[in-house]
Amino acid sequence: MARGRGGRPVLAALAAVLVPRLIGDGGRQPQGKRPSDGTSSSSPPAASSAPPNQSARTAPSGPGSDVRTAARAEGAREKKWTADVPGGDDERFLLGGWLHGGTAVRVDRLGARGYDAATGDELWTVKPPKGLRTCAASTGPSATSGGIGALTFGKDPDRQRGCTRVGAVDTGSGKLLWHKDIGESNGAGITLGMTGKALVASGERGTVALDRTTGEELWHYTDGVDNCAPFIRTVGPRTVVLLQTCFHADAGAASANTVRELDAGTGKVRWTYALPGNVTEPRVLTTEPVAVSLGRGGDGSKDALLVLDLKGRAHHEIPVKGPYGELDLVRSEERGRMLSEGDVVIAQTKGFGGEQAELVAIDTDSGEVRFHRPLPFGSMDLLSLGDGKVTGMADYTYPDEPVRIVRFDLAEGATDGDGTLPYVASVDGIGNVAVASGRQVVVFASSSKSPIGAVGFG
Repeated sequence: MARGRGGRPVLAALAAVLVPRLIGDGGRQPQGKRPSDGTSSSSPPAASSAPPNQSARTAPSGPGSDVRTAARAEGAREKKWTADVPGGDDERFLLGGWLHGGTAVRVDRLGARGYDAATGDELWTVKPPKGLRTCAASTGPSATSGGIGALTFGKDPDRQRGCTRVGAVDTGSGKLLWHKDIGESNGAGITLGMTGKALVASGERGTVALDRTTGEELWHYTDGVDNCAPFIRTVGPRTVVLLQTCFHADAGAASANTVRELDAGTGKVRWTYALPGNVTEPRVLTTEPVAVSLGRGGDGSKDALLVLDLKGRAHHEIPVKGPYGELDLVRSEERGRMLSEGDVVIAQTKGFGGEQAELVAIDTDSGEVRFHRPLPFGSMDLLSLGDGKVTGMADYTYPDEPVRIVRFDLAEGATDGDGTLPYVASVDGIGNVAVASGRQVVVFASSSKSPIGAVGFG
């Protein structure tokens, strides 16, 4: 069981389960059935050899992932229902949770299970294809699109590279619409996300976009850079972000430590940005706009955060340590600790060693910190961001004390709403997934020692 300050139990409601995403990719143009400009899509893109930030400036095409409904932060909520899940400890291992159109979905190794978000009544179950188990679920800002979520399947969920079958689940009907094998990834895990009309995953040929309703291939982006680590990929509402690190001098400066953004609708490169050469451990933390952790090894004192605007332009680095404390550059938007939208990135500090955790808002147009403010209840799991507001849920509480849900105005960081959830001991644990819509909050319990799989509040 997770513990808070003083050794007390804590409630951790992480917005997504972390799944490794080390995949192979390269600098070639996407290949698929629908080149948008009538030209061949197999030739190398100009961005692979152009100076940083000199590639396309067009906006991403088409619709994006499902927008998170703003979570309200007023008044005391009540526990409305609890739902048990079947299976043994390993089978109940939480992989993710979705909320769309009044349906809450819990994903574990036995498949997906849909509940009425208001009552907790079980609506449907989706089991993996015969002989397989569920390995991963789409998460974070790209959890669902058009009410459809993504899953991967394999014989052994602990061997992510072998989880080669992907499928799409309709949260409304509770049907597995299709599933198909895309081949092993070239790294430790599989990219997975829903964006616009596509399910984006990775396989033997690189990144592939499949029609969310039929599984038909829309485009793919192939591997092709030698002497470099496999691309790490993340999926945003309308984009796919690729991060590549090259450790050998003969790899060429043009491909070293490169962030590249693809339009999820077409697979075409939008922009490319070369990170500083002394960055040895970069990591993409948010998408749309992109925030990158610049790890430089050593004692971490030279680490920093770099934010890029929606056109791939960056300003100056934000030091890992500053007046705000020490930035948490490990837990990303997929784990509910950072979010980004429009011209702002919302981050948090670690709050270790007796320091209070702080909420930090960074302006992507200037690279400056708009504000930072202490969080007296500790760090938050961010539930929603939009319309100039960010809403979060305290990631721990003491037994028999309520859990805070607070909304902040992004102009100056002023508290703009304050509410509570009752403490529920049965869902206390690290790795929970929290989803919210208005006053509805559903916490999917990660603890495999308890049969309780979800708790609804309202």
